[in-house]
Amino acid sequence: MPSIEHVSKRPLVLWLGILLGFIVLLLSFPSQSQWFITRTLVNSAEGYDQYIQNYPKGPYLEQASWRRAKLKNDPALYLDFAADFPKHPQHELALWSAAKKLRDPAVYAEYLKQYPEGGLAKAEGFNVNRLRISAKVYHNEQKRLTSLNYGKVVDAEGHSYRSIQIGGLTWLADNLNLNINEASFCFLDSKAYCDRFGKLYNWLGAQDACARLGEGWRLPSLEEWETLCLNYDPEGNLDKGSTKVFHALLKGGKSGLEARGGGYFTPEGGYIGVYFDAAYWTGSPANGLESYEIVFLGREKRTFKAIAERAYALSCRCVRN
Repeated sequence: MPSIEHVSKRPLVLWLGILLGFIVLLLSFPSQSQWFITRTLVNSAEGYDQYIQNYPKGPYLEQASWRRAKLKNDPALYLDFAADFPKHPQHELALWSAAKKLRDPAVYAEYLKQYPEGGLAKAEGFNVNRLRISAKVYHNEQKRLTSLNYGKVVDAEGHSYRSIQIGGLTWLADNLNLNINEASFCFLDSKAYCDRFGKLYNWLGAQDACARLGEGWRLPSLEEWETLCLNYDPEGNLDKGSTKVFHALLKGGKSGLEARGGGYFTPEGGYIGVYFDAAYWTGSPANGLESYEIVFLGREKRTFKAIAERAYALSCRCVRN
């Protein structure tokens, strides 16, 4: 009879035992196990997201947060990491990475506050003195805004505006952005301009928009605009144009009204003037077809009153007693 060779089952049993032990180990230490798999096999931003979600207090949270921020290269994640782990060896790199991507004076200021020598900035050839100037301007602006004591107004769509008391009246300190069907527009029909400068309204739309802010809110009259301007230029000059009023009411001026160069629309010229010029409706009619407006000309640096057809689309500020 042919001989039958017996195969030992010991190696198979050994491997099954090792596999069973590995499974027991994974189940016994789930956080460490998922970190091992994520780090060695997955190594993706999504994998680190999943680890952080599953183990928000896990032993590898710092490493996972840093690797996620680097892989996504997201300034918000860099800032979150810097805030959550101030003693991590990559803390300075996280702050500087966010500052480079955002180019925001506030982030430059925070970076230089924690790292006054600006080591990483210097190493990459950035002019640290310019960063310090940007940070100083930011700090000065924050002090100015804090001293103005703004209130807060929220419209029916959830947009938030600052408000400020000037001369016994409460004025919006931001351009209105409330939608009024067929009476409100975005510059060049682009939502990005509305997000930055608010909407443009025809005259009736501006009145309707202010009324929708709530009881007492209205479009300011020409007289109320003129009274406001007299606070900053007692000689008036709104007929010819006032440089003093321009600087006081403009964004960054001492009044806190923060007028913005939102541009305007006319049927003849289309959308014009954004970033440089602004025109605001008053509630005062000039005649049967036109109403008074307050105009800011950026290149000439003067503010004056004028008359506009009611179909024009201008920026809107609201007021109440």
